[in-house]
Amino acid sequence: SIADPFLISTSIINLQRLGLITVKEANIVSENYQELKNHPFTLARITMFEGYGRQFDVKMEEHAIIVNNFGKQFARVCLSKDV
Repeated sequence: SIADPFLISTSIINLQRLGLITVKEANIVSENYQELKNHPFTLARITMFEGYGRQFDVKMEEHAIIVNNFGKQFARVCLSKDV
């Protein structure tokens, strides 16, 4: 469900805490970050926060989320998926 605006960030934090992914403060040259910033999901979340009537500091940063070797092994064993 995408109804919870914090679900994605919480999931990323938990996967990082478990050591399954690495978050790098860098961007991927071949990716179009502007497209992600203008995606309907992103724009809907910004509109939702603005509608709360409180000031929210919405900040978008260009990061890379990398599935590390431990995460790949976990996916292979537990989810039967190659990533």
